[in-house]
Amino acid sequence: MTFIGGRFRYLTARSRFGVHRFYFTRQNDNASDAAQIMSALVVAYIKDMEVDTALFTLSTNAGRDEMFEPTREVMGRIKIINNGYTEPKWTIEGANGLIYLKGERDTVHGINKFIVYCQPNSSPMLHVIFDPQGRNEEVMGAAAHSVVFDDKDAPIRPAQRQIVNDWFNASYVLSRGQVAQLMRSSSVGLIVRHSYESPTFLGFNHFPINTQEQRTKSYLSACSR
Repeated sequence: MTFIGGRFRYLTARSRFGVHRFYFTRQNDNASDAAQIMSALVVAYIKDMEVDTALFTLSTNAGRDEMFEPTREVMGRIKIINNGYTEPKWTIEGANGLIYLKGERDTVHGINKFIVYCQPNSSPMLHVIFDPQGRNEEVMGAAAHSVVFDDKDAPIRPAQRQIVNDWFNASYVLSRGQVAQLMRSSSVGLIVRHSYESPTFLGFNHFPINTQEQRTKSYLSACSR
C-alpha cells in the first residue's frame, strides 16, 4: 500500500513486489463488519492511487503467511508500476469562446499537454505544452518539429512558439489528413530536434489516446469535416 502511494513507481531488475490478504491480529465479535469496512477502505485507496482494483483481487491469492508476486507484465497493465508516467486524462473544455480537446499527464520529466481545437471556417490547430527541463534556448532554437502518430513522426511547422513560465508552448496547423490520422491512432506526441535525423529530442511521444471514447471521437470527427 505504501508503494502504490508513490506518484511515479518503478521496479528495478532485482526488486520484488508481493501481496497477500490483510488480517487482524485479534479476533472479536465484529470481525465480519471490520473486514467489510477495511475492504472498502483498501479498494478506495487503490482507486485514488490510479491503480486497477484488480490489485485487491490479486491480494486474495495468498494468506497471512504467504506472498503472491504478480508478473511485471501484470504490474504494468494494472498500473502498480508506471515507470514515471501517470495515466493521461482526456477532457473537452472551453475558454474564451473556444471548445477544445485536451490530453494531459504528469511525468517524471514534467507536464505534457496535447490540445486540439477547431473553429468554423479555419484549419484545425494543435497546441502542445511540455517542460524542456531547463533547456529553453535549445528547444526554442530547434528547427525540426514532428507530430507523432503511433510512433511514426511527420514533420510539422510551428505557427507560433514561446516559453511561458519555463514551459515550452507551440501551436501547429493540422491538415485534415493529420486529423484523420489522429483519429486512427492509439498514441500521439510532439518531438523537437535540431535535425530530423537526430536520435535525441525534447518533447514527448507514446502519449495514449482513446479515439473510440465517444466524446473524443465526436470532437475529432467534427474537426475533420
